[in-house]
Amino acid sequence: MQLTHYTDAMRRKSFQDMHCSVAQFLEVGGEWWTMLIVRDAFLGVTRFDDFHDRLGISRNVLTQRLEHLIEHGIVERAAYQDKPVRYDYRLTDKGRALWPVLNAMRQWGDQWAAPDGPPVIVKHTACGHPTTAIHICSACQKPLTPETLKATPGPGAKDGLLKNLPQRPPPRPNPPTDHKPHSSPTHPPPAPAKPTLTQPTHPPSPNTRTTTQAHPAQPAHEPKPAQPALQATQPDQHLNHPARPASEATQPGRRLRPSSPAGA
Repeated sequence: MQLTHYTDAMRRKSFQDMHCSVAQFLEVGGEWWTMLIVRDAFLGVTRFDDFHDRLGISRNVLTQRLEHLIEHGIVERAAYQDKPVRYDYRLTDKGRALWPVLNAMRQWGDQWAAPDGPPVIVKHTACGHPTTAIHICSACQKPLTPETLKATPGPGAKDGLLKNLPQRPPPRPNPPTDHKPHSSPTHPPPAPAKPTLTQPTHPPSPNTRTTTQAHPAQPAHEPKPAQPALQATQPDQHLNHPARPASEATQPGRRLRPSSPAGA
């Protein structure tokens, strides 16, 4: 493997004074070989010689990168041999927190820069299946995408951090739908109720006063109950005389005559 050496022309400007979390990560992990060292540390590599053999990196550059990671608390050094003194390089908690960053880099490479397929398949030890890490909201558990996120000033924000940003285009409107109210074929509007007739078919004689009573509408197949006999309201027609049969009193248009006394 061909070794890569740093030159003065390759050195970049420091991001230490830039007020941005992404820039601060690049200050720690943006140098060449840094994330590859972190990758091998996640794979269990701890010895200096093993890093050198796997990466094909020059010893002086590897020494600089390891010292840089130790300085920023990503890697810690622990002696495993006294004579001569040799060290293991292990990830700290701060270093292990770089796993989502490293895994996102791997997944991006698998999708966009691996024409022959992923070089490494990652399996979940709990279920034994190949897995892909996804981002979900810690509050509602819904997937996160750039379109569903909005950057707002945080407690450590400074003036100008989010200024002069282009506005995002508005979301696409929902396709129009043809909706015609009151036209559903499965639910036709109810038919209006028919009025109930309470007046008699033939008006009574103008000389006879009658009273009517309203009755609730009955179904067509049930016979209507017989209406009570109509009573005359004139006082001289029912005094001292027995009541007439209902058949005579209820016939429309017929006068009520007083009955003759018995034997007359």
